[in-house]
Amino acid sequence: MFRIIQNSSISTIKNKVGSQVSQATTRNGINNLNYSSRRLNSTLQNSIEQDILKPQQQPSHINGNGRNYRNPRHSNNKNRNFRNNNNNNNNNYHNSNQRLNHAANEIPQGTDNPWFHELMAFEDCVGITYDSKNASAYHNPQFWASIQKAMELYTNLTGTPDFNAERVAKLIYLLHTGLRQNRQQSLKLDKKPDFDARNFHKDMIDYICVSLRTVASDIISNKNSINQYGAMHLITSFKELQLSNEAISIWENARVSNSGNVFLDPRVVGVILPLMYENGHSFQDIQNLFETSRGQINYYHPNLAVGMIRACLLANEINIALKLFEELCGNSQVKKFGYLTETHLSFIGESHDLSVANTFFEKALYDEMPYKVDLQVPYVKKFIFNTWSQTKDFDQVLNIWIKCWQNYGTNVTKGVSSSLNELFLSIFFNNFENDKMGGFEKLKQIIKVYASIKPLDEPFLNIIMTKCVVWQDASIISEIFKYYMYYNVRRTQVAYRVGLKAMGSIPVGDAEILNRWNELIVFSDFQGANFIHNADWAALRDATIASQYGDRVMLYAKLVKAYSKYSKDINQVKILVDLNSSRYNYIAPVMADLENLDISDIHVPVFKNIKSL
Repeated sequence: MFRIIQNSSISTIKNKVGSQVSQATTRNGINNLNYSSRRLNSTLQNSIEQDILKPQQQPSHINGNGRNYRNPRHSNNKNRNFRNNNNNNNNNYHNSNQRLNHAANEIPQGTDNPWFHELMAFEDCVGITYDSKNASAYHNPQFWASIQKAMELYTNLTGTPDFNAERVAKLIYLLHTGLRQNRQQSLKLDKKPDFDARNFHKDMIDYICVSLRTVASDIISNKNSINQYGAMHLITSFKELQLSNEAISIWENARVSNSGNVFLDPRVVGVILPLMYENGHSFQDIQNLFETSRGQINYYHPNLAVGMIRACLLANEINIALKLFEELCGNSQVKKFGYLTETHLSFIGESHDLSVANTFFEKALYDEMPYKVDLQVPYVKKFIFNTWSQTKDFDQVLNIWIKCWQNYGTNVTKGVSSSLNELFLSIFFNNFENDKMGGFEKLKQIIKVYASIKPLDEPFLNIIMTKCVVWQDASIISEIFKYYMYYNVRRTQVAYRVGLKAMGSIPVGDAEILNRWNELIVFSDFQGANFIHNADWAALRDATIASQYGDRVMLYAKLVKAYSKYSKDINQVKILVDLNSSRYNYIAPVMADLENLDISDIHVPVFKNIKSL
């Protein structure tokens, strides 16, 4: 059956889209909100003071007399950049004034309106998402402050006659924009952790979530109304917060509110359909809702089709999904090809029919569709996972993985590549867990293939080092260590940590563990660390007291006594002694007598940057 679909439907899709291309080319609680708002105030103020009010450091190219010896060509570039930035600022200022003037004209009674000034202040806050044309605008703490101010104004304006559905939608769009920007910044912090910044972003997520709940509650209780764009962003926000059940609950309750018809709009239903199927609604219910929503308009809306296709794929209703995709292609225009790309990726990652998924994968891989499909890693990972789950055939998984890397080359970030390699190597070691010799030979071949496509990277070897401990073989771990040198892979603290952790899976002497511990700490000191981090202590724990070798408690105790003074603070020392003693009861007697423990055989290096408490 699929052969017919594959050969006819897919080619029909391609032809129809090609034709289109040629045509187009020619309060859940106000109290919670107040609490969250207070919690955010000091963080926002500190951020603004640090980023905006701090004195600018004098550039290194300016001498003590204030003379600038910069290359004139560089100065010209700087002046040109200044002029460009200044022009951008002027354009934003002009656009902002235009928008606010328009908003003022839209307010009934103008300045005589009792809420005029608050409405204008609200428009100023929510308008930042329209004025900002580049991501750097969202790095400014004042962007986040505008979200808080907008919510304060929202509280005051709720229930007033001119606070209409369009203004509520603008607020939701601002919150949704903040949510997405916050997520992007949080992902960057995963690469370069910053404790204070991470706390800020967590507080911001909490604040946005509480704000969205407040707005949703007011819509459901008919305090405010909303239009279809606001409803779409509201449901999408809860989806992106991974609160699917809450998104469905809000949608169902809003359906019986004064804004009920808005939540049947195709833009909104397209978001909710796959969520409903994932959370237990029958496919018949999904079909009925799809037909009801489609009847609300007299034109084709891609949002609805994309959502229904995803629901069909989840329900393994492949034929219906393919038919809907044909319709989507036939109604697409070049400017809306994003819908086709998104749906194409859904067929790769969410189709339970591996033949269909592979067909879409191959067509994206070899650029055989009239629209461009970048193979996004989350969808590829789903495809690999589905392939392994259904077939348990590692060679199929390996084939997909190699094709992906031949497609990506070096054009992906380390974070993205690590995500893909983490899944692939998890499957590899699951497959070869009980075949150490055959597995290691296969692993060497895989490393060679990977290195022939792109330079071998540290995260790839770190993942291998972390997972190869299932084989509990010292010679294999030693061989993998050599790959860092052989392929000239620059190591970070992470590589030293996973190397130390690996000692917990093999029978080695105290001297080997001590050597790897010292390598890690000396390297951290060289990199500018001021104290021994929790991750370093965790690696030592896994190599000693958390390992299967119970005779390493004395080494752990000696290193804690010798090095704990280089911890961040006294709380960290308590974790090393008290908390670990409660987790691993057998070490408690030794740790209780730490003061009398002889550590004369432990040599602590001289540090340049790491300081004592």
